[in-house]
Amino acid sequence: MGSPGGQEPRGVTELYGRYYQERPEDFGWPGPPEQTKAASGSGSRWVWGLLAAAAGGLVVLAMYSNKKTIFISFDYDNDRNYRYLLSALKANAGSAIDFEDVTPSEIQSIDVGRIKSALTQKIKLATHTLVIIGDHANDRHPDYLAIGTRNWQWWEIERSKAEGKGLIAVKITNSSPSPDPILSSNAKWASFTVDSMLKAINEA
Repeated sequence: MGSPGGQEPRGVTELYGRYYQERPEDFGWPGPPEQTKAASGSGSRWVWGLLAAAAGGLVVLAMYSNKKTIFISFDYDNDRNYRYLLSALKANAGSAIDFEDVTPSEIQSIDVGRIKSALTQKIKLATHTLVIIGDHANDRHPDYLAIGTRNWQWWEIERSKAEGKGLIAVKITNSSPSPDPILSSNAKWASFTVDSMLKAINEA
């Protein structure tokens, strides 16, 4: 996580909406009603589409009923919208992504030692750490000397490795730079799409 914060950032609703418009299948729906009706010429196919999607979602969820417990590592300043989007996908009944999320919502402290202690407790509860990798994953944090490594994401990866946790690396874009500590691990890699993330989570 890396930085404290208590409010959902602006833009997450728009990001969620754009993701739905581009990939409605990730939410278990065939698409907006007006598009489906226009394509089919009848509202009945929309209803059957909903029923089929719901049935399909139940089948997929049944296949992956063994939940993993996951700590999500992300750059709060730059990539928190994607953390909220992942939570929205997990919470949506039509999505096949399902896991126990033990990521802290906020840490009310600027003391590096206390932040480390809080993060360590959550990492220890997890079976896996999922790292959301954005464009600033290798940037140097202003408090890097106190943290003991380049930034909080590096620290969370290193701590997760020390605790023997499985690692899942999710790149927001193909060009996002991989954090150095995750390169020397047996991480499962994914892009930020439901199919890719679901495969990595289940194989981790």
